Amino acid sequence: MRLRVTCQEGFEDCCAREAGFLGGRAVDKGSGHVIVDGPFRLTYTLNRYGRTVERVMMELASAPLAEHGVMDSLISTCDLELLGPASGVTLDCDEFVKRIRPRWMTQLSTLLTRAFRTTSDVKTTDKRPEASLFLGVHGETASLYADTTGEPLNYREYRRYNHPSSIRPTLAASLVIMSDAKEGTLYDPFCGGGTILIEAALMSARRPTHTRRTYLYRNFLDFDPSEEERAVPPPNTLPKFNSFVGTDINSVHIRGCAKNVSAAGLSKVELRLEDCTRAVIQPRADAIVTNPPYGVRGSKANRMEELYQRFLANLPNLLKGGGRAVVVTSEGGSLKAMLARRKIVPTATAKTRHSHLWVEAVSFRLPPT
Repeated sequence: MRLRVTCQEGFEDCCAREAGFLGGRAVDKGSGHVIVDGPFRLTYTLNRYGRTVERVMMELASAPLAEHGVMDSLISTCDLELLGPASGVTLDCDEFVKRIRPRWMTQLSTLLTRAFRTTSDVKTTDKRPEASLFLGVHGETASLYADTTGEPLNYREYRRYNHPSSIRPTLAASLVIMSDAKEGTLYDPFCGGGTILIEAALMSARRPTHTRRTYLYRNFLDFDPSEEERAVPPPNTLPKFNSFVGTDINSVHIRGCAKNVSAAGLSKVELRLEDCTRAVIQPRADAIVTNPPYGVRGSKANRMEELYQRFLANLPNLLKGGGRAVVVTSEGGSLKAMLARRKIVPTATAKTRHSHLWVEAVSFRLPPT
């Protein structure tokens, strides 16, 4: 089974690693997506447990780009009945098709209208759900995929308190995987609404990403509810932290974070109203993953630089020697310069668009003591 898994653009490596944790094998990566091979049950596992994942699409058919009549070949070789009793179909494509082969969409739309014996703009109903297909190209191959997800997976039910600068949950999970830490204590010194802590804790507990939602694959003719329940992550693959600590200097955020932690059903998350530039964590954390304040202009930029300097100066009181850290900020260049002055070399970086800003995640290790 081949799947096209979409994720936070710039963090494809993290998504590929998580797919590996969950039983798949990444065979290709593109902008904002990963191509994954695995057994059919991987469709269930990625949808239910994938925390860096935004959408899972299952390949129905593929054809070489050099082949004559590529769209005819795709339709003639795929089994559209697998999608169930759909009354209509929506169709999307990747940037290659939009820019280089836009006529394929017209051809495919015509062929699908005939195949479904309906128009492609029929709205979804509760009784006869709409199918969603995607045309993509990787390498020298065009593939037609069926969406197995439905509503994007980045939404989380535990959000009771929305921090004004909350981090996207799929990005938070990507940062946890980027840290390359798998056990011990995870600490978020600027915890805000707690998304990073909650994602790490639920990942460590191998809890489903969503508790109340439907998936399009449940409409497929070969959907097997018992197989879905058995499609849990393999043991000893996901990060497994055993304790979680978050601090923030804003009492409103700490109370809001506590609401989110409670809604997530977590009990091992310790929250403190504390200034991380002065705090001492005992025992010190094995990993730090955090989303500090950023995105300010003018005179406040100096205040942010001063905050980062004080945070890095206090890092030995927060993180074990040799411990791993990931910091995501719009001030990535300044952060890397500050690390260089402390003779700390980043182990990895990744850039992405978050809200209206470009941000950079910087991963590094504290020198051994």
